[in-house]
Amino acid sequence: MKKIFLVFTLICVALMAFTYLYIPNYISLKAQTRIIVSENGLKRELLTETRLSKWWPAANANDSLLQYKNTSYKVVDKKFDGLIVLMESSSKTIKGTLSVFPSSKDIMDITWESKMATSWNPFLRWKYFTVSRQFKNNMQELLDTMKRFYDNGVNIYGIDIRKELVMDSNLIFTSAEVKGYPTMEYVYGEVDKLEKYAGSKSAQVSGLPMLNINTTDSINYLVKVAVPVNKMLPSSGDISYRWMLGRGNILIAEIKGGNDRILHAFKQMEQYASDYNRVAPAIPFQSLVTNRLVEKDSSKWVTRVCYPVM
Repeated sequence: MKKIFLVFTLICVALMAFTYLYIPNYISLKAQTRIIVSENGLKRELLTETRLSKWWPAANANDSLLQYKNTSYKVVDKKFDGLIVLMESSSKTIKGTLSVFPSSKDIMDITWESKMATSWNPFLRWKYFTVSRQFKNNMQELLDTMKRFYDNGVNIYGIDIRKELVMDSNLIFTSAEVKGYPTMEYVYGEVDKLEKYAGSKSAQVSGLPMLNINTTDSINYLVKVAVPVNKMLPSSGDISYRWMLGRGNILIAEIKGGNDRILHAFKQMEQYASDYNRVAPAIPFQSLVTNRLVEKDSSKWVTRVCYPVM
């Protein structure tokens, strides 16, 4: 009987020793991911609290208190490079730091770290060890969800922005100031003038009509209309020739809708260029896919919004 008791005691002591050696007083939690995104764009998304629920996986997500797998998450502080997040389950409440670091150009490393205290009570120590695994798994799952969301630039800028190369380098264009927003009759009148001029010089129009409209007072509008052609042409009267850098970089997004949608796309392109530290060597323009004289319903217009960058 004494031997049985002694063996039992030794087993208990061994288990206790294993518990305190295997499970530290503080358990470090760490989750990581890597996202192809600009530093400025990602930080703006993370530091704007109202945008967190955009990528949060729980259906009942709101901006003040986020829920995931029986754990609540709340941003309690912000840093220049990330967030301090309070994580609360039925068993434990801990704080974690979510940090953003540039790994290389346009690639961001996201790290979520926390520490969780255990207990001198061996049973609670094992319980908190299990809870810590749940916290860590949740943190990694949330970062994986964030990655899938922000790897798609549409979820940041609201439009599908593609980086392409300039293919049309020879342009002929007109530029004039008009009172009030230019009508499509005026715009396509200029397009017709340019196409006839190209034909008179045995040149071919090689792409879609281009349009740039600018105003500082919503009264006077500077309207530039251009068409790409397949060779250099001399300027004549109010028609001018312009050469664009062939194979230069350009941002393009195809938009469906009227002027409000187009203006929003230009604004988002400008934000994109700023986020990636790009500058515009030439004016942005609309490439008119839909003939707006034929299609009067602006909600059906298809427009390629083009933004040269370098």
